[in-house]
Amino acid sequence: ELFFAMQRMGNRMAPDYVGNPELKATRNSQADLGIKYYNGKLMLRANSFYAYLYDYIIPVEISKNTGDLSPRDTNELAAYKAWTGQDASVGNRYARSYKNIRAVMYGGELESMLSLPGLWYLGVGAGYTRGINDSDDRELPEIAPLKGTARIKFDNNTWMAELEGEFAATQNKIDDRIGETNTAGWGIANLKGSYHKDGIKLLLQVRNLFDRAYYEHLSYSRQFYTSGAHIPEPGRTITLSLQWQF
Repeated sequence: ELFFAMQRMGNRMAPDYVGNPELKATRNSQADLGIKYYNGKLMLRANSFYAYLYDYIIPVEISKNTGDLSPRDTNELAAYKAWTGQDASVGNRYARSYKNIRAVMYGGELESMLSLPGLWYLGVGAGYTRGINDSDDRELPEIAPLKGTARIKFDNNTWMAELEGEFAATQNKIDDRIGETNTAGWGIANLKGSYHKDGIKLLLQVRNLFDRAYYEHLSYSRQFYTSGAHIPEPGRTITLSLQWQF
């Protein structure tokens, strides 16, 4: 983020990359609130937070065509020219760099587990974070959407079986100035079973049971020499493991 430099095609598909030596370390002022409840059958845990971040670091596009160059952006143009020998303010050249902003982040997590008759358990969990670029009055980039799980489980300390549903909501709170795109919501099913006795544990796991095609919002290549396209998550994945404790 500070000193990296790479000259590429200099267009939107393959922008140049240049660090920003003027970046400052992020400072955070944060308040947290959490509760936990348990009555022998129901466990409930919830946490929330609100954070104001000073000098938060985000990626930024450098070009004379950005249309909203601030004094700090002007410094980035000068840094770009110093590192690459190219003038981003001339022609239609594009580059990616980083800058400091003021940002707000808030959200929370919820987790619950209910004991049912017959050694069955029901669990639900969810997490959400909202990010705002307070300096530019825009969405904060690279923020995961609402995600959650719901599962039902049987466990008698010898045999265990669990069916889990995992989901993520659509993420359309993005910063399209850096090429970030919407990500569709998705849901998958996961299956898990095990046998545990006399120090031996046999575990079978099946993730994405129905072989759904989906993308995590933040599952894309962060390497500088790639296009940053979304990387699809694995299809049906089966894992069998044997553990022996002695």
